[in-house]
Amino acid sequence: MSKKSIKKKTKEKNSSRHLSELITKKAVFADFVNLRNKKNIANRVLLCLMLVIVSLILFISPFYRGLFFPQELLVANAIIFGLLIVWGLFRTINYDGRLISTPLDICLAVLLIAYLISFFGFAVHKRDALEEVLKIASYIVIYLVVTDICRYWYFSFKKDSTQDEDKESNEIPPGLNIVLHLLFAAATIVTVASLGVAAGHWDFVGAYTSNRIASPMGYANTAAAYLMASYFLTLSLAPLARDKIKLLYLAPAPLMLIAVILTFSRGAWLLLPFLGILMVVISPSGNRVHVFLYLLSTSIPAIPAAFAADSFFRSDSPAWAWLPIIISIIIAMILGRGSEYFISSNRKKRFVISGTIAAFIITGLTLLMLIPLSAPLHLNLDYDESIKEQSYRQLISDVNPQETYLLNMDVNAAKYTLDTGEEPGYVWGVKIIGNNYGRRRVPLFKYEGNATKGWEQFDLNFTTGEETTWFEVILYNEYPGTSFYVRDVVLKGADQEIQLNFALNRVLPERLYNRLVIQDRSVDLRFEFFRDSLKIIKDYPVFGTGGGGWAALYRSYQEIPYASREVHNHYLQVWVESGTIGFIAFTGIWISFTLAFILNLIKTKRTKREWQSWVAVFMPIASLGAHSVIDWNFSMAAVGIFLFVLLGAGKGMDRVKWFGKSEKTLKEPVKKNIIVGSGGIVLGLALSIYSIVLLNGLHATWRSQEYIENNNIKQAISEIEKAIVLDPYRAENYHNYNALIENQAISSQNQAELERLIALSYHAYELEPYNVRYIHRYGDLLFRYVNIREGLSYIDKTIDAHSLSKNTYLNSALARLSLIQYYVGMGALNEAEFYYSELFILEQKMKERYGSDYPLATIIGKAAYLVGDYEKEQEYIDKVGLPGRIF
Repeated sequence: MSKKSIKKKTKEKNSSRHLSELITKKAVFADFVNLRNKKNIANRVLLCLMLVIVSLILFISPFYRGLFFPQELLVANAIIFGLLIVWGLFRTINYDGRLISTPLDICLAVLLIAYLISFFGFAVHKRDALEEVLKIASYIVIYLVVTDICRYWYFSFKKDSTQDEDKESNEIPPGLNIVLHLLFAAATIVTVASLGVAAGHWDFVGAYTSNRIASPMGYANTAAAYLMASYFLTLSLAPLARDKIKLLYLAPAPLMLIAVILTFSRGAWLLLPFLGILMVVISPSGNRVHVFLYLLSTSIPAIPAAFAADSFFRSDSPAWAWLPIIISIIIAMILGRGSEYFISSNRKKRFVISGTIAAFIITGLTLLMLIPLSAPLHLNLDYDESIKEQSYRQLISDVNPQETYLLNMDVNAAKYTLDTGEEPGYVWGVKIIGNNYGRRRVPLFKYEGNATKGWEQFDLNFTTGEETTWFEVILYNEYPGTSFYVRDVVLKGADQEIQLNFALNRVLPERLYNRLVIQDRSVDLRFEFFRDSLKIIKDYPVFGTGGGGWAALYRSYQEIPYASREVHNHYLQVWVESGTIGFIAFTGIWISFTLAFILNLIKTKRTKREWQSWVAVFMPIASLGAHSVIDWNFSMAAVGIFLFVLLGAGKGMDRVKWFGKSEKTLKEPVKKNIIVGSGGIVLGLALSIYSIVLLNGLHATWRSQEYIENNNIKQAISEIEKAIVLDPYRAENYHNYNALIENQAISSQNQAELERLIALSYHAYELEPYNVRYIHRYGDLLFRYVNIREGLSYIDKTIDAHSLSKNTYLNSALARLSLIQYYVGMGALNEAEFYYSELFILEQKMKERYGSDYPLATIIGKAAYLVGDYEKEQEYIDKVGLPGRIF
């Protein structure tokens, strides 16, 4: 064969091999592309599924009493832990093992661990502690899911991730935009629903009570926190919108502000101006004027509209409240457009516009105040009006207890005989209402006068009480056909003289005056809550008392009577429940997020739009954190979810290299990162199933109680046994089971049955060792069937658990009375006298702690008769005030 043909053949062979290799490479590349496309499709599906579930939770949760009650919370937990399964699958596909990459992550992890430790080792109410652990775990799931939506949504629906990653530092992640607008939409729906209830269009339990908007969540102060956060979110999003689209934010913003005002939450009212200033300050320089003008554009029409709407809400035609509300929306939108015109104008024009508006506002406010104050006080009721009290009031806060005051005034009063010939009971009156420590609105003085002959001077004397901290001077009338003028009202004390002009009451709307000026017991009680919570913290400093610890313990620490399952300060509540470790972690959430906000704006290059997006996330978080100093907002899971969605959104924007590693390094697709995803799947499945099991246990408990009410004991026992298996930490099941089998155990005289009876009672007591009902039940069984002294010791424990309840003392005294009666009947007078002497120790304890020993007088008198101490018997007969013998 020639060289030429050999060369040709070799060339053909090489060409064939090259073609084969090329085909193979193309096939491999096609497989790679196909695999990548499949992964992208899976990512899209899982991201959409996570977003849909988060959206449903955000939109629905406020309408189920804010997920405050156990049934709704367990349903939500089952759904959220199911969401954890989807998240775990998403992380597995993406080989993403990131969990702890910021200080915020550490704070959340430590908070959950602190509650877990408290639950397993220190909980004073096991069932509530378990519920709190599951609730915080569900919050963290929401946080993780939202973080990934904000991180990945851009990659899944646009270009490939490598190109997008370079772009991510300069663009707002679309996932973040979607999440923020979901929060905005959910809040708008809640706002409209809240106002609609007050207007009478529909109803949600507790949404409008005591003439206060409480939202479908059913608690006015928490509604105020949620709506206030939503208001700042809405106004923070407005600068991100283009031109006329801004009006879509300026329309619902006044609605939200009106709803906040009509919650009559003084805490929210106090925080609103400070938070508004904060939002202006932290906004990017190019947006500060916009934000300030948006605040003015929405607040100027919303404030008067709120009080106009409130009058309609309390009238026979509440639907008319929409008239001032709609007008306020229109004005807000007009002012918003005017704001844009103002910003685009030159400096000279801006100066003229702002000066004119300022002059108009100052003149209007001046006239609003001076016109009412320039005339004498005047109250008048015409013939055709019905009887109703109308008044002028002024609060005097600088007062001395047990001091005599002189109230001097000139009065010109007239009365007119009605067509019916009836005479009014009086023409005008003066009341002095005081506030004593632990009590409110204590009458100190009352004077009712008739018609005068022109102007007459009146000098009225009254004395404050031993504990009066402030008092209110009230001038009033109530009968048709009466009218009076008052001038030169002067209050004179030992070392002060005050001219009373009733200015605030004359200028402010009545309900606004009442909430801002008139103090009530809720303010005093909050300080009591705080003091008592610090006492609990002192006794449980490190690991706390577990979830629900405050509700279980506060009665054993309180010094004045009150009832509150919440501390009304969520920071202190977390400290009580999870100890110092949990408190530091919880406080660290706000500290670390604030630090992330600052560092992301300083250390990383941010556009104005990205900066504004950070403000949109930061402001509602800051407002929720600030309001939670004075209330228990996060005990409602709907508000907690709202917060953790925002935290997740912030984490999705965080570009700071916290631990010296970049996001790119952290996202390396290492095989071991599958552990995080698979762990999420397993944990989500387990917790979701567990939540469903607990829900079924709760339903079994409820069914058993229905059977008990219907006297169907057999079915009740069956359901209780099922409930104990499904929910072993619920103490009431053991208590109810114990009560149901008591008769059977006693009648059978079977030792094993009796031991079972006592064991069930002990288990209820063990799960809730500060529950008076369970302590007394266990002590009573020991007292009757096991050991008298041991039983008495537990019955006496109820006094420590609730020292301000007279029943705890009465139960201890009655147990001793029954022993005295028994031993006297047996002729064992020494034993009878021993328990008789204990009654006086108990009496002294009741006097010291409860403040009165009177409720024990009858019992001690009976005991005195039984032991033959007739002199004491007579003493207690006289104390009770009964004729003859007590027994």
